[in-house]
Amino acid sequence: MKNISLLLNGLLLILVANLYYQGCSGKKVVSDSLSKIKTDSASTDSAPLRIAYVNQDTILDKYVALKDQKSSLEKRFRDADASLRSKGQRLQQDMAALQQTAQKGTVPPAELQKEEQRLGAQQQSLVAEQQKKEKELGDEMRQINENLNKKVTDILDVLKKQRGYDYVLSYSKQGSNILLVNDKYDITNDVLSELNKK
Repeated sequence: MKNISLLLNGLLLILVANLYYQGCSGKKVVSDSLSKIKTDSASTDSAPLRIAYVNQDTILDKYVALKDQKSSLEKRFRDADASLRSKGQRLQQDMAALQQTAQKGTVPPAELQKEEQRLGAQQQSLVAEQQKKEKELGDEMRQINENLNKKVTDILDVLKKQRGYDYVLSYSKQGSNILLVNDKYDITNDVLSELNKK
């Protein structure tokens, strides 16, 4: 029994020594392989990525033509809203007057029905006018945004070619996927300068 125990201990000692030898010599092979991979990848990359970003909030706040367009559009929206409210109030007054007339019973039912139909048509016309104005102003706002996007993209295309950018990102404090930026990569003023030239 004692001999078997010594035999097993000896066998385990040989196995541990063998594993130790393989582990030590394997590290050198692994580290040599890693250094070769690093050298190979360094030789295939010609240059690091060039990245810049544009702050959307600044563009929206300081692009002069956009501010003018937005101001004009907001005025037209306020004017349309005031006009529609005024027409709506008149319609409500006419409907209230019709209801009072109907309660008095001084007007024949046929005339009341005719007046009710006229006011109903006016109401439908008012709703259609409101929808038309909303669509017009919405389409115009969409067109302003598309024009801005095209102008910014054209400017960024030129800057990309001049400066060799691989990526130009969009940053906004209001809802950007970019959480943190380094100001040295900010090209917003360059873009804004070009936008305000035109």
